[in-house]
Amino acid sequence: MPEDIQTQADQPVNAGENTESQTQEQPIKTFTQDEVTGLVAKEAKKAQEKIFKDLGFENFKSAKEGLQQLKEWKDSQKSEAEKNSQKRLLLKRKS
Repeated sequence: MPEDIQTQADQPVNAGENTESQTQEQPIKTFTQDEVTGLVAKEAKKAQEKIFKDLGFENFKSAKEGLQQLKEWKDSQKSEAEKNSQKRLLLKRKS
């Protein structure tokens, strides 16, 4: 193994010269609460849209409509006895 290989730890340290110039080149960006809220909302919406597309829906509205149609279909498949039983349960919960 050659002895002339230098590692980063072996490099001389400049006494803060580079750090100061880097700070001047890239000022620190601060965000207001409204900006942070907007960024988070934007990212959440993108994630939501991706999930809907992965599930085969175009958007929230079409997902809601699809779920409503599924519920209506399931309700249409129930017998009268099941419907009456479900109504009684709902009335008991309200009392």
